[in-house]
Amino acid sequence: MHSYTNSIAESIVDFVKKNPGAMRNDIHAALPEGTKWGTVGNTLSRMARGGVLENRGGSTNRWNPARWYFIARPVNDYAREQARNILAELADLHPSVREQFLAEKLDEMFEETSSYRNRCVAK
Repeated sequence: MHSYTNSIAESIVDFVKKNPGAMRNDIHAALPEGTKWGTVGNTLSRMARGGVLENRGGSTNRWNPARWYFIARPVNDYAREQARNILAELADLHPSVREQFLAEKLDEMFEETSSYRNRCVAK
């Protein structure tokens, strides 16, 4: 899955989360003045290909307009807590060492999971 960190993409995702079934006109109207119509369409398409949003409506014509929805993936509370902890730790690190830190954290987490699974299988 892609990361969408530019302000237009973030604004679109936030708007669609708060307004499920929003149409492109609604989304465009909620964005800063001067945002181009094509930018909205391209961003929606890119996020649909990336699995962030989905169109549960029609096409882009006015008689059967696209209706956009955020794709919510279920995440357990433990995973969400771990993600928050890691993000908090990353915020305190210099950008040059964040990748290494994250790789080490993930390696530790996968090692714990692997060890746990191996113990369960061994029983």
